Amino acid sequence: MPRFSIIVPARNAQRHLRTCLESVLSQSFGEVQLIVVDAGSTDHTAAIATEFTRLDPRVLLLTSRRTGDEDAALRLGADRASGEYLLLLSADDVLTPHALEVLDRALTAAKDPQVLVFAHRTDDWQGRPQQLRGVVPPSRSDDGGTAGPAARPALLRLPPLRANRVLRRDFCAPNGPGPFPGADPEPVFAYRSLLDAETVATTPELCLVRRVQRDPRVPATERRCDPASLKGFEELLTRVQGDPALARLVLERMVRTVLDELARPGSASRSETAAFFRAAADSCARWRRFTAGGLPGLGGLRARGVLTGSRPAFLAGQALDRARKRLLESRERIGRRATGQAVKVARRVGGMLPIRRDLALYCSYWGASTGSNPGAIHARARQLAPGVRGVWVLTQKGAETVPPGTDHVLLRSPKFWWYVTRAGWLVTNSGLGLVHPKRPGQRFLMTHHGTPLKKMGLDQLDHPACSAKVNWNRLMGMVGQWDFSLSSNRHSTEVWDRVFPGTFESLEAGYPRNDVLATADAAEVLRVRAELGIPAGTTAILYAPTHRDHQREFRLQLDLARLCRALGEGFTLLVRAHYFYGEDAVLSDLQRRGLVRDVSLHPCVEELMLAADALVTDYSSILFDYADLDRPIVVHAPDWEVYRETRGVYFDLLSGRPGETPGLVTADEDTLAHAFRSGAWDSGHSAGLRAAFRERFCTHDDGLAAERVVRTLFLGGQEVPPVLPLAGRAHAPSPREAQRLVAEEAAVIGRQGDRSGAAAMDARTDTRAHQ
Repeated sequence: MPRFSIIVPARNAQRHLRTCLESVLSQSFGEVQLIVVDAGSTDHTAAIATEFTRLDPRVLLLTSRRTGDEDAALRLGADRASGEYLLLLSADDVLTPHALEVLDRALTAAKDPQVLVFAHRTDDWQGRPQQLRGVVPPSRSDDGGTAGPAARPALLRLPPLRANRVLRRDFCAPNGPGPFPGADPEPVFAYRSLLDAETVATTPELCLVRRVQRDPRVPATERRCDPASLKGFEELLTRVQGDPALARLVLERMVRTVLDELARPGSASRSETAAFFRAAADSCARWRRFTAGGLPGLGGLRARGVLTGSRPAFLAGQALDRARKRLLESRERIGRRATGQAVKVARRVGGMLPIRRDLALYCSYWGASTGSNPGAIHARARQLAPGVRGVWVLTQKGAETVPPGTDHVLLRSPKFWWYVTRAGWLVTNSGLGLVHPKRPGQRFLMTHHGTPLKKMGLDQLDHPACSAKVNWNRLMGMVGQWDFSLSSNRHSTEVWDRVFPGTFESLEAGYPRNDVLATADAAEVLRVRAELGIPAGTTAILYAPTHRDHQREFRLQLDLARLCRALGEGFTLLVRAHYFYGEDAVLSDLQRRGLVRDVSLHPCVEELMLAADALVTDYSSILFDYADLDRPIVVHAPDWEVYRETRGVYFDLLSGRPGETPGLVTADEDTLAHAFRSGAWDSGHSAGLRAAFRERFCTHDDGLAAERVVRTLFLGGQEVPPVLPLAGRAHAPSPREAQRLVAEEAAVIGRQGDRSGAAAMDARTDTRAHQ
C-alpha cells in the first residue's frame, strides 16, 4: 500500500499538467500513487497523462464521463485510491522538492493523524513568489492531535483549500467520518475536514506552490451561482451552532464565498444571480443571531446587503466598490505621473549643477545589501579618503536590513536620480538601473561579484537557458558607461574584456571583499565560529551550491540527512543556499532537527568562509574566494554535464589538471562522506591541486585590494601598494591553527604572569630581610 494517493482532476490543463506531474514523480519519497482524472478535455491533457503512464507504473489515468465536472472527477479518483493518505491537487499546483518526505515525517511524528495541514505559497503568472500562506506553527493542542473543533480556531482561519492538507483515506471513505472528495464545494470540504477529524496535525513547512493564471477573468468550468452550494455551509452551521465563535467563522466564510461568486464574471444569467442572492440572504437570515456586531473582517454595503437580504444595498455597495477602485486607479496614475515629474525635475536640475567629486554612490546586488566588493571599498574609503561621502542605493527591502543610520537613497526614487546625477563616483557590483548616460566627468567602477567559471555576457548567447530573458541592448548600454572593470586575476580580466566589450580600463587589483580572508587573525576566526554555534574541536564544512538557470526553485544536490548520518560525530554542516532562492522547506526542517545549520541568510559570506575548515561546493564562484584561505575544497558535481550544457563553462572543473581542479571531486553522498572520514579531503594530492589553483586565480587577493581601489579612484593613484607575492602572503589561520595560536598565546601570558608573580614575591622577601 503506497503512503500517498495523489489525485489530479484535469480539464484542458495541457499548459501546466506536465509540470504538476513531474513535481510529484520527482519526489525523493517514492511511495506514491498518482491518479490523473481527465474531465472531458479537448486539448492534449489526456495525451500528456498517457505519456506519464507509460513512463511510470505509479501513474493511473482515469476518464470521467461528466465533462468539466471537477467534483465528479475527484469522486472517481478517490474511489480508485489505494494509499494511506489522500492529497488533492489542481493541475496548476506544484509540490515543492522533498514535500512528500516532509509530510511523511510530520505524519509519523504526529502518529498518523486523520488530517495534516501544511503551508503553501502562491506564485503570480510570471512565477514570482508571493507571500507564504497557511503557515501554522504547531501549538500545544496541534502537536500530534487536537482534542476537538473548539481547539482549532487558528486552523479554521486558514485558506480553505483541498490542496493544503492530506487526509487519511479511511477518514475520507464514502462511509467514513470525514468528507468525501468531490461531495462538497472546496471551502465546505476544507472546514468539514477539520471539524470531523478527531486528530489534526500541522506543519509550518512549505509543501505546495499554487500558480495564479495571468487572466483571472477566464470563466470557471463549474456552474456559477448555484444555490445548492450553500447547503454545505448550512450543514456546518447546524453542527457548530453550539459554539458561537466557530459559527461566526463559518458564517463569515459563507458570506465571503457568496460575495466572490457574485463578483466573478461568467455565464450565470441575471435571474440565476438574483436567485442565488435570495438563497444566500435566506441562509444568513436563519443564522442572523451570530452576526451581532458584524462579522470579523467583513464590512461594507455588499456584505451588509447579503447579511440583511437587501439587494439594493448590495448593488449600491457594488457600485461604490467600482467607484472606489476607479478612484484608487486614478490616484495611482496621478502618483506615477507626479513621481515621474519629480524624477524629471531631479534629473534636470541635478544635471545642471556641478558634479561633486566628494560624493560616491554605492550599490551592491541590485540594492539588496551594503556588502561584497562595494561594501569593502566603502569601508576602506572612510579611512583613507574621509572627504568622500558614501551614499548607498538600496531597495525598500534592502533598506530594512542594513544597520540603522546608513546613509542611503531608495532605488529609482527622485532622491536617487538627484544623487546619481551629482555623484562623482558610481561603484556597483551589479547595476544601478541607469537608463540614461552618465554625465561627463563621472567615474563608474564595476566591481563584479565573482570569478567566472560559468559563461558570462556575450558568451551566454549560445546558451538560451540563461540568456533568453537578457535585455542585451540595455546591458551593453550599461557596459558603455563603465570607466573601470575590477578583476582579481588575469583569467577574469580576459573574460570581462571579451564578454563586455567597452572602452573601460581593466583594474586588476583583487577583490576587496576578500581582504578579510588575508587579514583576519586567530581571535576573529574563533569569534565567528562561536557566534555560529560550532562546537570546539569539530570540523565545520561549508556547503554552498550555486544557482542553476534551468531550475526555478532551489533543489539540494545532496541528501543532507544521509550525509550527516554517514559523517557521524565530529562534523558540523553549514549550508548556504544561493541568494536567488527563497526559504527551502527541507533545509528548514533539517535545521530544526539539528542536523545542519542553515546560514543562507547570514549577512557576511566571508565570515562563513573564515569559520569553515573545508568548503564543499559545485560550480559556485565561492570556490575562487575560498581558495585564498588555502584550505581544502571538495567539488561535489553530480550534474556537471547538465550544467556545462545549459550554462556553459570556461574550463573543465573536473579534469583533474593543475590550475583547473581545486581539490577532491565527488558525485554522491557516500563518496563525499568517505572523503572526510578517511582524510582524503585534506590529503597531499588535494593540497597540490589547490596550490596550482591558487597560483592561477588568487594572484591579487593579498589583503590590500580595497586600498589599491580607493587610492586609484579617490586619491589620484597615489601610493598604490604593490601586489604581495603569493609565496610570502599571509592569510587567516585555519580553525585548528587559530585554536593552537590562541592556546599558545594564553600559555605565554600565563608564564609571564607566573614570572611577574615570582619576581614580586622575591622583592617582598628581600624587603622583609632588609627590615
